[in-house]
Amino acid sequence: MSKSISEKLDNVVKESMLEQFLGTENMEDLKKKIVNVIVNQIKDDFSENSYYLLSPDNVAQEIYDDIVDDIKEEIRPIIKEKILQKALKEYGLGDELC
Repeated sequence: MSKSISEKLDNVVKESMLEQFLGTENMEDLKKKIVNVIVNQIKDDFSENSYYLLSPDNVAQEIYDDIVDDIKEEIRPIIKEKILQKALKEYGLGDELC
C-alpha cells in the first residue's frame, strides 16, 4: 500500500516547485512522513472501531447454528423411527406391521 501512495506522491511532486524548494533529499523524507501519517491514521481508525466486517463471535455462532441444523436433519429420521417402534410395541402392533 505504501508503495502505491509513494508512487502517487512521486508523480505529483516530480520536479515541482516544492521539490525544487526542499531539495531531493528533504522531499524523500517528506514523502515518507506523509505515508507514515496515512498508514498510522488507518491503523488508528481500525483499532478504535468496535465494529467488524465479520465479527468473530457472529461467525462462530453461525457455524454452530449450521452444525446443529445439520445434526437435527440427520437425527430426525432416527428419532422418528424409534418413537414409531415404541408406539407400535405399546399398542401391541410391533410384530404385525414390522
